[in-house]
Amino acid sequence: AYTVIGQTLVAKKVFSAPGFQKAIRGIIVESKEGNISYREGKYYNPKREELVGGWAEIHYDNRDRVRSEIALSEVIGTSPNWKKSPATMVAKCAFMDCARTAEPNMMGGCYDADEVDGRIRMDESKEVKA
Repeated sequence: AYTVIGQTLVAKKVFSAPGFQKAIRGIIVESKEGNISYREGKYYNPKREELVGGWAEIHYDNRDRVRSEIALSEVIGTSPNWKKSPATMVAKCAFMDCARTAEPNMMGGCYDADEVDGRIRMDESKEVKA
């Protein structure tokens, strides 16, 4: 079973983890010439660039940083949020994936509702079945 929670709760839990320093996230874009850029934040020019993914890092003072990169094609959904703000959504999914990797005891099995986008059916107890 998986638990569907919001990214705000995930951020609060990760930010309170021992040794937490900072979390950063951004997008991965490809220019028409084929150059790949990793951008902090979510800005890109869709007339000259294609959004191809998202990335996130969580830094700690007492252990190695954790990094996650996700291809847009792996997570893109069909909800209005995905259609209106794909850069925001893919950066959020990368952060959620990074949080699960960095803090598996706290975050393992936890997903944001936009990550599942109807692919997993939620039951009444707020847990979802794959």
